[in-house]
Amino acid sequence: MVRMIIILVVFVLFYGVISISFTSAAEQVANLSIREQATNCFNESKNIFYELTANNFSVQRANDSLKQVEDAYNAQILLKTQGRSNDFSRVIDYCEQIKMIRDNAFLSRDEITALMKFYDEIFEEVEGLNTTSVDMLFAEINNEIDNERYEKVPDLVNKAYDEIVKVQSENTTLKLFYKSTARGIMNFIAGNWIILSSLIIGGIVLFVFYKKAIYHWIINRKISMLELRKQTLKKMIMQAQLDYFQHGKMSDGDYSVKTKKLAELIRDIDRQIPLLREELAKIGEMGEEKKE
Repeated sequence: MVRMIIILVVFVLFYGVISISFTSAAEQVANLSIREQATNCFNESKNIFYELTANNFSVQRANDSLKQVEDAYNAQILLKTQGRSNDFSRVIDYCEQIKMIRDNAFLSRDEITALMKFYDEIFEEVEGLNTTSVDMLFAEINNEIDNERYEKVPDLVNKAYDEIVKVQSENTTLKLFYKSTARGIMNFIAGNWIILSSLIIGGIVLFVFYKKAIYHWIINRKISMLELRKQTLKKMIMQAQLDYFQHGKMSDGDYSVKTKKLAELIRDIDRQIPLLREELAKIGEMGEEKKE
């Protein structure tokens, strides 16, 4: 009985030692594998950076990500040489980020190329079409690519496709509208030319008689609008002064540029108002000469 117990104890101890040895060996292999992966992905990240540079992409963001990979890798190497706990999986996480930048960069370039081809095919035979809204989206897409915000490009590309289709559809509808409207106008003129001619002649006669009053009203209206605009600009300067001196919401550069621009606009208004008043005076003098 005692012999059986001794054999059982020896077997349990032997099994425990073997298990611990295998576990330790497995951990070493796993750690070595992660380190090798980290080394490989570090080297791959460098190649990705050179690839982006060679393809004329902006690389500030990629350079920052590569620096994170390098710092994380060197930190884990240092920890390992010091015999301290290390985790190379963090390096791999940073590597994934730079891979994503590379993939998104090339995807964005492919998408903008396809979009431009679609744009040219749709509008190449259309003259005088207002494509401002589409061109603004193109500018926004190119700006996002230049600033390496590739993740924002797909949504903007989809918006651009929708806008191109919308512009083309509106152009077709507008052409049909113009055609039907022109036909309706011609029919209306043909059926009412006597009344229309009378109205035109009457309008000319009224304009001749009340020309001075009309000019006078127009100039006064311009002066009033300029004076109102001047008051608004002064209020904007006062607000900028409050934001800069009291609230500290504005930087020195922004304050200087804004107040300088507003002051230039006020000086321009001050030049325009006297000229308009001179025109009013000339109209008055012309009226007095006619009376004499």
